[in-house]
Amino acid sequence: MSRDVVKSETVSYKQGFGGIGAKDLVAIIGTLSFTLDNSEANSAGLLGYYAPGHANCRTGFERDMRVRVRFTYNSNAFYAWHGRIRQIEPIAGRFGERLTHVQAVDYMGIASEAQLTQLTIRENKRFDELAAYAVAAIGTQPINTAYSVDPSTCEIAFHLEQDEKSSIVNVLQKVCQSTGGRVYITGNDTDGETLVYENRHERALRSLAATFNNTMSGVGVTWKSAENITKVRTAIYPVRVDTAATTVLASLADEVAISPGKSYTFNLRVRDPNGNNRISGTALVSPLVSMTDYKISATAGSGGSDLNSQMTIGTPSGTNTISVTITNPLTVAAYVNFLQVRGKGIYPFDVLDHITGSGDRALTYEMPYCSDFGFGRDYSTYLHGRFSQSLPNVKDVWFYAEANSTFMGYLMGGVAIGSRILLQEGATGLNAEFFVDQIMVDIMGNGSQIKVMYMVSPAESAQWFILDDTDYGVLDDTSIVLAI
Repeated sequence: MSRDVVKSETVSYKQGFGGIGAKDLVAIIGTLSFTLDNSEANSAGLLGYYAPGHANCRTGFERDMRVRVRFTYNSNAFYAWHGRIRQIEPIAGRFGERLTHVQAVDYMGIASEAQLTQLTIRENKRFDELAAYAVAAIGTQPINTAYSVDPSTCEIAFHLEQDEKSSIVNVLQKVCQSTGGRVYITGNDTDGETLVYENRHERALRSLAATFNNTMSGVGVTWKSAENITKVRTAIYPVRVDTAATTVLASLADEVAISPGKSYTFNLRVRDPNGNNRISGTALVSPLVSMTDYKISATAGSGGSDLNSQMTIGTPSGTNTISVTITNPLTVAAYVNFLQVRGKGIYPFDVLDHITGSGDRALTYEMPYCSDFGFGRDYSTYLHGRFSQSLPNVKDVWFYAEANSTFMGYLMGGVAIGSRILLQEGATGLNAEFFVDQIMVDIMGNGSQIKVMYMVSPAESAQWFILDDTDYGVLDDTSIVLAI
């Protein structure tokens, strides 16, 4: 297909985070757009070769087809982007351009579409493990993963989710906000798709990947004191779990008939028995107990249990919605008039707030899976220190990769999402370090020009202390304790 990419049309892709705020911790959907030759001049010599539904359409050219961007320089290959086609737009008409415009999304697009389904409650797990569990719930898995070990452990997680509302990206956002980690996609040397979980310490410890000393083609710099945060309010979510698996978590409201020889799956929403609010449950009692947990009769409306022993009762599963499948092997209808599931309820307490700083420019930061008030307080202090500084706001920086071998090295993976770079510019006095949060590339001029643009966020200049790290902090040495 690469031979049929129309080089006179710009090929564009982007990947990374949508902003540089405290909550921009999960990457947005990365996109790729390009144009294919749909005329008889393409590699197959067929009109309609890139038009799904056309008799001449190339086999496999359809929605969800994988596509990637590869650069080759000095005999080295780098796969910068990988994704799946989401939109195909052939240009119609006898005298039209005979082109097909294509748009694709990276793995974050897959994760954004994936709805939560019975995500298991997790207890006493690190936050990187929680991210891995959430991704594992998606039907389509990333080709590669790179999860860095998170320094914090979560007491309990996924109890705030609801199958009918939550997406996997929502879950990843809650995981990251609760610990300061990040999730994003980056390229590699083999296929272009690595899903990364970056813990909150990694950027602080990262060395420079690139220096731009008046060598960039352009940089947008502004100073906006009004953007400085003067007060941070962190919200911490403590929870309580029942000590015994005796609570009725979910129950059937109305009688349900199961046809002869059929199965029926009951999806029961878990509610607080004392307040009817949606909650989650764990440690489900299994198997269900006849007469205690279910009654099934051959007579509608009888409330009887004469068919209890003849039905096949499945194992209950789920957390916020519990599923139970009952199979009727008989030649007569079976009426389920009573059904309940017991277990341990998980109850969120009232949110605890901690406020750092004062003033009108406030940041409210929720930590949904954090029940540790001490950590929430410390993270509030960190956020206040980070966002109350008067730092240069660099909207973007760009250059043309084909200009020299150094720039080509940056394009070929030398600079990636999360890389630390130094920007120095004479006219503005800019001289500061930044992290790359988004990469945008335009391939233009029949492939002769490659414009690379970075969206960046300021890198803190403070020293860091990390417990038991031989380089960045061991108790009783001369290191300065400045942050979590």
